[in-house]
Amino acid sequence: MKTYNEAIKPERVIYMFDMREIGRKISKLRRDKNMTQLELADLLGISYQAVSNWERGDSMPDISKLSELSTIFEITIDELLGNQKESKAVQEVIDTNKIHISDHDKETIESVIPMMKPKQIDESMKDEKDLSFEMLLALAPFLDEEKIDEIALEAFDSGASKHLQELAPFMSEEALSKLVLQALDSDEELDRSWYLGLIPFLDEDAVDSLGSKMYQKFGYSELRGLAPFMSEDALSKLVTNALESNKEIDHHLIQELLPFLDEDLINQLALRLYNESGVESMVEFAPFMSEETVEKIVDEEVSKGNFQKIMSLLPFTGQGLSESILKNVRKSFKKD
Repeated sequence: MKTYNEAIKPERVIYMFDMREIGRKISKLRRDKNMTQLELADLLGISYQAVSNWERGDSMPDISKLSELSTIFEITIDELLGNQKESKAVQEVIDTNKIHISDHDKETIESVIPMMKPKQIDESMKDEKDLSFEMLLALAPFLDEEKIDEIALEAFDSGASKHLQELAPFMSEEALSKLVLQALDSDEELDRSWYLGLIPFLDEDAVDSLGSKMYQKFGYSELRGLAPFMSEDALSKLVTNALESNKEIDHHLIQELLPFLDEDLINQLALRLYNESGVESMVEFAPFMSEETVEKIVDEEVSKGNFQKIMSLLPFTGQGLSESILKNVRKSFKKD
């Protein structure tokens, strides 16, 4: 049930290199060679706009181009990048066409991985076992969903639940829902924002379980945020539980939930509210109530002579009843 997660993938690409400094260096080295941007671009098999972007510090060359640049300018990768730790990792990719992820810290991987080709990343992942959630988060924007699911399911333990919000946009509904249900079954203390942050990324069954947990933990008012994502049946059961436990009903909250509840429960809520607050409270309920229930309320009001109060409900009654009531209303006005 990913509603907006497909459109919101967190931007986690982080360069530890100083792109502007590297851009200035590329520009100087090119000019020292008395080359135009177009000439350098032709040697690299790219557009001159790409070279221009590098030199302005707007982007970084990928690793294969770094190797070619070092050859063209007759310098080492370390001299070009000016960052020994990351330069060593880049050289590793150039030499072996992959990187041993577990040999490097998270900051180095975050810096080098955006410059690697997808096949280089895939090759690097083949030998990796027991990646931490922190490292997985650094890699997530560059891995396919199936691989992220596989690693997350293997790496999950009760203490890792707090990372699921960050990882959620990159995982499948099925795998994420499985981890969330495991977290719910554990004794881990998770706050309200953790629950709410995961809801848009889960399948309906997991949302229903999460909704039940939030209802138990935080109360009836939490149903407002859960309603659009829960099944009608599960949401209706939670509202019914609130009714049966004699909890005071927030009428404004109920009105917000109406589009997501089943009709039988709406009828039950409407009659309860009608008995408590009168016919004026039925205007918002009428579009969601059964015709039979609306007519029951209208009949009762007509028997009391409250013709004016029921006018807004008539569009939701049967045509025959509406015409009959209108006749009585006209008669009433004539008498007056």
